[in-house]
Amino acid sequence: MKFKFLIFLALLLIPTICNAQSIPFPGPGGTVGTIGVPTSLGNGTATASGSTQAFALSGAIVTGNTVFVEVFTQQAGPTTVSSMSDGTNTYTKATSNTQAASVTGELWYVINAVAVATPTVTATMSGSATANATVMAAAQVAGIVAFDKTAVAGASAAGQTTLNSGSTTALTTANELVIGTNGINTTPAVTESAGYTNINNGNPQATDLRISYKIVNSTTAVNYSPSIPSTTCTWVSIVATFR
Repeated sequence: MKFKFLIFLALLLIPTICNAQSIPFPGPGGTVGTIGVPTSLGNGTATASGSTQAFALSGAIVTGNTVFVEVFTQQAGPTTVSSMSDGTNTYTKATSNTQAASVTGELWYVINAVAVATPTVTATMSGSATANATVMAAAQVAGIVAFDKTAVAGASAAGQTTLNSGSTTALTTANELVIGTNGINTTPAVTESAGYTNINNGNPQATDLRISYKIVNSTTAVNYSPSIPSTTCTWVSIVATFR
């Protein structure tokens, strides 16, 4: 009887203890908390010419995840992405920036994605792009419910050293995932922006593409600012936050 009473007492106390200490529980992928750790879905070149550009991701899209796709296009016009789909999920553009009327960097995303085992992202372009004009990089993460803030900047000049996206306005919540992307039309040695962890970096078609992230615990405005040795180049940097 005494043993049964002790079990009953323990069952009463467990919820109280957990609530008082805010004990976190593992989320999708084994991470703790609501926002997971982003993982790479590869990078490469959309090789076909024409008004659609396709890129096969390197892994499956997981149900409920948020997928990010960085697009970097070198095509006069400029030629930009009008819409994006993987055949199951429709993507939304966070922001874009064009430099020298020919180089455009963009960030697209889908929240709460439907699973796709062997996804290929297809970008419908604003005009016809030549073969190898468009390169893409992608990543995914669990635990996102909404897009929040973004900022974007770029340049095309000699002597470039700091590739700063510019700052967002104050964030809506104090616990957000910050995604930083950068595209450069050459391949200098890049020093990561302070506080960020790189999850995808490649050099398709002699460009430098990268997707990096950090998780913040305040509403302070954020930026993404990798650096390079003094270089003549065209670049676009994007920062976007998700909660």
